[in-house]
Amino acid sequence: KSTDNGKSWSKASPINLKMQITSPLFIRKGLMVCACQDRFSSNPGIKALLSYDEGMNWDHESQLTIFSANSKPDGTNPFQQFTQFKFGYSSILKLSQNQFAVCYWHDNSETTSISLSILEICDS
Repeated sequence: KSTDNGKSWSKASPINLKMQITSPLFIRKGLMVCACQDRFSSNPGIKALLSYDEGMNWDHESQLTIFSANSKPDGTNPFQQFTQFKFGYSSILKLSQNQFAVCYWHDNSETTSISLSILEICDS
């Protein structure tokens, strides 16, 4: 964490996200969204999660599955069975104050596709 606009940083500390995060995005003060690859749960796929404290904690209760791999890990290290999980490298782009796009690749054993999902955060 930096309190001086990135001139110095505190020591890194663990967060409650056990997924392969590739795309955190600042929405506004206190609110971030990330798109990540979940390869370790019983429902692997591309997920979107929100953080209300600038990325220190991520809300797993409201996570959204953008793409489901429709398979489950068959071992303790899903990276060793990478061919089973043919999806990844999500990137995220802010479109407006509450709207963003997530782009990712996936394979269905016949073709490889690049997909784009448009998501919106609704203020409550």
